[in-house]
Amino acid sequence: MDAENTIQRLRARLQDRKTRLLLALGLSGLFLLFLGNTLSAERRETEMPAADSLAATARETEERLASILSRIDGVGRVWVMVTLDADERAVYAVNGQTSESSGETVSENSAARREETSSSQQSYLLVGDSSSRTPLPLTREGPKVRGAVVVCGGGGNAVVRAAVIEAVTTALGITSDRVCVLRAG
Repeated sequence: MDAENTIQRLRARLQDRKTRLLLALGLSGLFLLFLGNTLSAERRETEMPAADSLAATARETEERLASILSRIDGVGRVWVMVTLDADERAVYAVNGQTSESSGETVSENSAARREETSSSQQSYLLVGDSSSRTPLPLTREGPKVRGAVVVCGGGGNAVVRAAVIEAVTTALGITSDRVCVLRAG
């Protein structure tokens, strides 16, 4: 009996125009929240570089570097580990304006004062229609090499070590302080 009374009260309230409007607005809001979460999840999946892709890039770099280093006289058997920054970033086209002005003022006691001002303003160049404008990408910068560790049979020899460091810094475009060469045990 109690359930029937509750159902009758709900039916009576739903016949009220204000209640129907509030219910419709509430359901619309829930739908928009759901839609927004779904779209942002899809956007995150496409923007974030996959960890598998980063690992594959590191592995390929290590294999290629090991192949080259093994051909250096005195290196012997070689193992390479390369660390990469996970950041992959896009570089966007920018529209910039710079303005400069200068002036000189002279006071009553003949003291001259020079004033210079400059300002700059930059904004991204946007492409697309009026409803979905996005920045114009110029290029994408892939992950950068942080450093490398090379373990090889000839790592104890100073001449071999210098040759390995030179090869690694040249191949990876990093400085020598980011390369560690060790003798295999």
